[in-house]
Amino acid sequence: MYSIKEYDCIIPLIFDIKDIDMYFLYPDVIARIGIKFLTYWQMKRYDLMQKTYEEAKQQSEDAALTQVMQCFLMLCTGNLKDLVPQLNEVMQRYDKSVKLYNFVGVTIMAKGETEKAIKVYEKLIQDLDLKNPEKCKKYLGNTDIADLLSNYLVALRWVEDDSPQIAAAAK
Repeated sequence: MYSIKEYDCIIPLIFDIKDIDMYFLYPDVIARIGIKFLTYWQMKRYDLMQKTYEEAKQQSEDAALTQVMQCFLMLCTGNLKDLVPQLNEVMQRYDKSVKLYNFVGVTIMAKGETEKAIKVYEKLIQDLDLKNPEKCKKYLGNTDIADLLSNYLVALRWVEDDSPQIAAAAK
């Protein structure tokens, strides 16, 4: 099992400061709150992230960004028990985006179920038909796909690194 600090390499690949560009296109209150949330995350101020999430809930509890903030906060604070069901609910209500699938994979990895996360990543790779060179062309420049593949490779590496320990534990 890996500690939350070891997720610093993969958390940015879910919900990164690069997303701020998107919020300038939507200059509403929730978007500004999202920018604050990302800023506090960069500072590793989970207490201020919690306050910002509460502020977003007051504005619009049902907004997709508010729901994603809640999930991200749950991951950052180690509250993993209800996170996968919460993410599945968000995906049902809004959009089954690559970013959300990536979030589910990272959450499952954080719970110590790396092989299950690999299956999530492989299903999405299959659904997007990323093994087909012609289909891949339409994803060129898509950072969400690059992030997904990066986390998939991290998961594969973790399983490879843990394999001797798993085999020894099974004896």
